[in-house]
Amino acid sequence: MWNMSFLQEEKQITTAQRYVHIVCGAIFWAFSFTYLFFYQADVLAAGQHVLSNGQTHYNDFIGAVLITLALHILQLTVARFTKVSEWAHALTFFPSLLALTVITDVSSNINKGFSFGGWYVALPLLLTLFAALVWGLGKMEPSDTSTASNGLLSRNMWINIFSLVAMFFAVGIFSNGDEAFHYRMRMERLICNGKYNKALKVGRRSTVQDTTLTKIRAFALSKKEQLGEHFFEYPFATGHLPTVLPDTNNLNVIFLPDSVISQHVRYNKVKLQYRLTDLLVQKKIGDFAKLALKAYPDSVMPKHYNEAMAIWKMQHAKNIPDSLLSYTEKEYKDFVIFINKEPKPTPLEIRRKYKKTYWYYFFYGKTQ
Repeated sequence: MWNMSFLQEEKQITTAQRYVHIVCGAIFWAFSFTYLFFYQADVLAAGQHVLSNGQTHYNDFIGAVLITLALHILQLTVARFTKVSEWAHALTFFPSLLALTVITDVSSNINKGFSFGGWYVALPLLLTLFAALVWGLGKMEPSDTSTASNGLLSRNMWINIFSLVAMFFAVGIFSNGDEAFHYRMRMERLICNGKYNKALKVGRRSTVQDTTLTKIRAFALSKKEQLGEHFFEYPFATGHLPTVLPDTNNLNVIFLPDSVISQHVRYNKVKLQYRLTDLLVQKKIGDFAKLALKAYPDSVMPKHYNEAMAIWKMQHAKNIPDSLLSYTEKEYKDFVIFINKEPKPTPLEIRRKYKKTYWYYFFYGKTQ
């Protein structure tokens, strides 16, 4: 009877351990694949592109599968050679998640040269601490094995799950989380494949901005001949020089060849669009109006140019009857009435209603 009871208890513990291993493994696969495929794919592609001098190309799906598989094999190896209590099984994923963090901590300036950063010090230190912790836990005997028999609802299971989640957060914190860099890499890859419409959807609802992101987006809009139609619908930053014209000497691009940019912006029609947009960025309405009237003698202009012309016309011709106003000029008049009404609308109300117009930038945006 005693032997039967002992064997039954041993079988229950083994089953509980199997549950812990399977559930932790499944959670790790779900996190690693999702993280690599949906979040870090463009960053990894940038790293591979730079390190291979553009000779190899990263495949999002295959890369996510192979990296996750390699990391899981590393975890199985660590689990086999470490002797930790079952409640600390999640700890065997630490080296794999550390490796995942390191390979996705690609510098946003990697095109200027590869750097291992602070990992030269952090990596050996963390692995030493991990080894010391594993050695210490290996000396400990489990204080209570009865909870193992509860399977998926066991205390061991939840301790391991929470430990994994904590490590997942650490991966997200210490890997590359530069949102502007993510947007830039995504847009560059799409532009290189001629997918300008998809590229222009990247970061559309975000307020994140930097100079290179602005100029890549302006380039995509120019390729679609929509620079004067949609540029001020996005946040932008032009740096110390108030121009959206891409400078191939200082543009921080990785996938997009300088030759492609140079060839596009050499055309007079393209230069005109950039010049008009630059004048709007600088809020030089008078200079803009002179150039725009020459470029568009029939007065059929893109949206933002029409909005700017409405400002110029209303500044130079007071008390124009509504019957003589164009549709855009009437909208501008409504805008002026709205921002000056009593009680004053809040900045949030104004932004919600007019954030996609040039008028919002002209009155509330800052020149660089």
